[in-house]
Amino acid sequence: MKGLFHSRFDNTLLDVPYKNNEEYLLDILKFYEIKIVNLFKAEHEENSPENLSQLKGLVISKDEVLDILRGELNTDSVEGACIYSEDIEYAEEFIDKRVRASLKEGVFLPLVYINTIFNLNHFERHCVMLAITVELNRKFEKLYGFLQDDITLRLPTLELAIKLYTLNSRAVPKAISMINDRKILDQYFFSSLNDLASDRSDLSKVLKLNSRILNFILDTGIEDEKASQMADVFYPNQDLDELLEGQDMLDTMKGIIKGNEGLFKQKLLLYLKGKRGTGKKFLVKHLCRELGQTVLFVDVEKILRSGESIETNMNTICREALIHGAALCFFKLEVLQDEETLDYTKIYALLKCVEKIGNTAFVLSEKEINIKDELYGYKIIDIEFKTPGNMSRFNIWEKMLLKYKLKGDIDISGIANKFQFTPGLIKNSLETAKDMSLLENDEGICEKTLYSACFKQVSHKLPSMASIIKPVFKWEDIVLSGEAKKLLKNACDFVKYNHIVQNQWGFDKKLPYGKGLSILLYGPPGTGKTMAAQVVANELQLEIYKIDLSETVSKYIGETEKNLQQLFDRAKESSMILFFDEADALFGKRSEVKDSHDRYANMEVSYLLQRIEEHEGITILATNFIQNFDEAFKRRINFIVEFPFPGPDFRRQIWQNVYPKEAPVERDIDFDFLAERFELTGSNIKNIALFSAYLAADDGTKIEMRHILTALKYEYGKIGKTLLKDDLGPYYNL
Repeated sequence: MKGLFHSRFDNTLLDVPYKNNEEYLLDILKFYEIKIVNLFKAEHEENSPENLSQLKGLVISKDEVLDILRGELNTDSVEGACIYSEDIEYAEEFIDKRVRASLKEGVFLPLVYINTIFNLNHFERHCVMLAITVELNRKFEKLYGFLQDDITLRLPTLELAIKLYTLNSRAVPKAISMINDRKILDQYFFSSLNDLASDRSDLSKVLKLNSRILNFILDTGIEDEKASQMADVFYPNQDLDELLEGQDMLDTMKGIIKGNEGLFKQKLLLYLKGKRGTGKKFLVKHLCRELGQTVLFVDVEKILRSGESIETNMNTICREALIHGAALCFFKLEVLQDEETLDYTKIYALLKCVEKIGNTAFVLSEKEINIKDELYGYKIIDIEFKTPGNMSRFNIWEKMLLKYKLKGDIDISGIANKFQFTPGLIKNSLETAKDMSLLENDEGICEKTLYSACFKQVSHKLPSMASIIKPVFKWEDIVLSGEAKKLLKNACDFVKYNHIVQNQWGFDKKLPYGKGLSILLYGPPGTGKTMAAQVVANELQLEIYKIDLSETVSKYIGETEKNLQQLFDRAKESSMILFFDEADALFGKRSEVKDSHDRYANMEVSYLLQRIEEHEGITILATNFIQNFDEAFKRRINFIVEFPFPGPDFRRQIWQNVYPKEAPVERDIDFDFLAERFELTGSNIKNIALFSAYLAADDGTKIEMRHILTALKYEYGKIGKTLLKDDLGPYYNL
């Protein structure tokens, strides 16, 4: 009699590699057909009484089972076979030899791979293979229904798995302990093992493969949708931009990991902290590429908000990491910290699975978090990522710009100095500028578009104390002495050439603080201080925000400092100019300490001095009373520019410049008379010019002397002056 093994397997293929995964899985089905025949013969003798015609369709008869088996096996082999365990051994050895030959030839067999990476024992492998049979051929559903004496139970149970594995009941306790001790199948393979009702035994567990494992074994290429919502995989052979910053840090991290290999290796937690865009993920990718290591980037925030427990989600993540052979990199870890308190329970839930994958994990955060040393046995390596300095930013801009088509000249140093961007934000700016250029049908990125793209990257999130000013004035609009205008231009140069002086010429090493720009504008109201602040903003192509000091200064102790800290932090992130108009409310002369109020007021000023000195951006202060500022304050200001009350010559220039070129102004306007006779500030003259234009528009004429004098009379009334007959001279009759 021909044995079951020889009826199903071609022994000439022994030691011949499988052509593909499909051929291998077909042999698995043949193997389980032999196992089923053995179990069938052991439990259902041919002469057993059976008269089930009345229940046809409700149960599966023995004859139906025989018919199913005859379809694939020789009739005599099924009905005449004894319980012949050698057939199982032959089939198992046959498959094992072909698998070993396949591995040598580089044939990828997903089921073999998954058994290996999860380190499944023999019985666990048997359970997985048994579960795959019903997914490959539905005839096994009927067979399992019959063998389990339940037509509704068409998936194999743990009890059936044990029977097919042992073919006797004595090994049942040992088999149950083999699957319960490690719980690995519950965690990663079978979707139904954890859904068992409390009133049912472990033997009732149904072996239903979850979709991720099933798709992997069948080599469908379908990824785990749930895992992909929480994590992204990076392979070391993926394309990666050149590393422009942080080579020293990369070498250090690589040395730490390589130095931890060997017999006495520790569990390492590399904690990388730094603001968004500083290149934490990017550096991890470069590191893993050099080490030939796949890495799975896990979004902690999405794990917490998924609606499932951290443990359930981490089983999904760990399964994915094991399948890909990936290290774990957790980012957005700061969501686990409330104020100063870190939720260590959740940290542990994230990290306890790492040991199953490897000894090294990465955690990334944008904010400082308080991770304890030696957390759960991990040695913590703390690595800080800082925003690149001026020279580094300049180099990054210069290298990144090579990949983009440009239109016209672009002052790279100016952009690098003004926007304290991380490498990530620099790249985002260029990509945004490219998209904007395409929308505008430009041939390339121009400087104006690039500046607009840069402003789109900054998230102001400014408190209510600040409001934006749209700078409209340029150098030709402002009337100042040559010395004052030169000082303002020098202040702008302070920003333009900051990278040369600080970095190339080494002043950043000699002067560790005071790298920002501070300007104090002082003079009577209406003399052009706000206009000058706008001119500076326009020249530097930066946004300017006016600070409302009534919102900044608080009557509550410590609140003013808190408001200022928030303000300067936002300004640093957003590359904006802070303009403190009428700064006397906060920046006035520090008084003698007579009571606690004076002491705290002085503390506020001292704190402000410190923040201005530390701030690497631009701060402009305007005041009407320079005498209220003490010498200590003045020493901390880079540029102090006086705006005196304008004399006749300056007033003449203001009168001549105040009307736009498009405005219809009569040629016989006596600007000399207006400048000599009326002592007005630039702000007063601007108001008069505007009012006179409306008067002329109402008359339907050009702007005439009579309109100007009428507006002047009204402005005099506003400022508390009386316009006399002698003041108007020859123009009194107008």
